[in-house]
Amino acid sequence: MTASSVPSSSASPARIPRRKPRAARIGLFGVGYHVYWGQFPGLLDELLAKLAVLERRVAATGATVVNFGMVD
Repeated sequence: MTASSVPSSSASPARIPRRKPRAARIGLFGVGYHVYWGQFPGLLDELLAKLAVLERRVAATGATVVNFGMVD
């Protein structure tokens, strides 16, 4: 067997094109304890803002994001 007849291991295998592109769908929700909202003014707003930042970062990857808000 000659060197030219040996298949190259670096050659990529043939790929079949997808019918539908891959698409991730991700659901998000924040969790808090409703008693804390009155004890710590601004906490709920701060947590909702952090949840929005997370939503934007995940959406930047190309995934479809559904934000269900805060569960308390």
